[in-house]
Amino acid sequence: METIIRLATVVCQKAAACLYLPGEQGHWNKWNGSPCDAAEQQLCGIIVRNGPFFEIADVLQEPELQLLSDGNTRSFAGALLEDQRGRPAGILVVTDSHTGLLNEQQRHSFMAVADIAAVWIRQAARVKTLKISEQKYRAFFDHAEALMCMHDMEGNLTMVNSAAGANLGYLPGELQTMTLFDIVPAQNHDGLRQYMERIRKEIHVKGIMQTVHRDGSTGIWLFNNVLLKNENGEEYVIGNALDITDMHQLERNLKRTKEMLEETNSVARIGFWELDIATKKIHGSRIAKEIQEAPEDFDGDITASLSFYKKGESRRKIQDAITSALKRGAGWDLELQMITAKGRKYGYGPSAMRIRDGVCKRVYGTIQDIDRPMKLFIEMQQSRKLLSAFVEHAPAAVAMLDDKLRFIAYSNRFLEERRLTGQKLEGRPFYEVLPHLPEKWKEENERALQGHVVRSGEDCWNPDGAGPDQYIKREVRPWYQYD
Repeated sequence: METIIRLATVVCQKAAACLYLPGEQGHWNKWNGSPCDAAEQQLCGIIVRNGPFFEIADVLQEPELQLLSDGNTRSFAGALLEDQRGRPAGILVVTDSHTGLLNEQQRHSFMAVADIAAVWIRQAARVKTLKISEQKYRAFFDHAEALMCMHDMEGNLTMVNSAAGANLGYLPGELQTMTLFDIVPAQNHDGLRQYMERIRKEIHVKGIMQTVHRDGSTGIWLFNNVLLKNENGEEYVIGNALDITDMHQLERNLKRTKEMLEETNSVARIGFWELDIATKKIHGSRIAKEIQEAPEDFDGDITASLSFYKKGESRRKIQDAITSALKRGAGWDLELQMITAKGRKYGYGPSAMRIRDGVCKRVYGTIQDIDRPMKLFIEMQQSRKLLSAFVEHAPAAVAMLDDKLRFIAYSNRFLEERRLTGQKLEGRPFYEVLPHLPEKWKEENERALQGHVVRSGEDCWNPDGAGPDQYIKREVRPWYQYD
């Protein structure tokens, strides 16, 4: 990378060059990992906003580049480097202590160097991704509870995980000196040879195998193996197997889990649905059909299912959401009015997609009765509006603040007396809006935050320090949320 940076200075005939890479929380770092100073952060931000190429002949003529002008930089040119998804992946910059723009040949050469830097960044990102994937795979392989192994086409075990050794009574290192014929009972060796021939032809083989433990006991395994080739074209097999000795218990647990899930969904009134892209049919769970008050055998097409949604905004939104899902694979989480056969209203929950080869193959999601929560939410919104209206039109100077002393609501009389008419105060800090408050009042505010009701006698103050003084009486009260 140092070569690329030096090359940029040479082709542009500039004093210096640097490559910046994105860090955390919108900050930029130099390519070697050291953080950028404020001037470099400003420079990177300007190039991101104006890329893919941006240059300034004289930073002293640009007021917004004050930080740069305080140093030795008088001119610069920068190229925004993007990753394969079009996101900012780096910035290549050349700077100089003299003014001037790049000529056409320099600009062309600079962008060629920038393209090289972009390729380097993308390759580095791919290498990093591959290393992370390899680490994840290794961790998964080593810590998986199922038996996982690799073997060559002669049956020699070349890699095994800890679970394999534990289940067969060997250490992983011991198993890697053994073959499949050592852990499969002798009477099954003919079947093992048939397996080797089969996987060479079919590539992917599933089945059941019998193994022998170090102590002579046997176990039954459900395996799922696949044939692959390494970079030298040599064939090898990745295998994983599950001990099905306790399968009966597992099946019982699975059945119970399914029953508990259905019971939970029934109590929570959450149903599941799935859209079959090929047939355009929508299949719903039992709870989904109960919510829709549809027959148990109802599996309608898209048109029939959309008829459950109230005409107008709700139906338009769900139609747009399904279209977006099919075309772009976008999910949705909408709260819509849905009319059942008996005229009751519910809400529609989130969805998800399964994408294969860039094409949406499956759309699925949930449907939930949110009628009561929505009514409560609407009532709360209405109560809040009533409270705001009451405060706004109160005949006294009233203001409500949160525990950070930021404005929540205030009366028109408050704006008039504080000479703030026409200003929007919601969310603004109290002391920012009224900077000239007496220290006594600030202390009273702090007492109110501690739960005290504070009343003061007549005080004299001036809201903005410019107009006439005011004589007022104050009362500060704490207010509490439900918790």
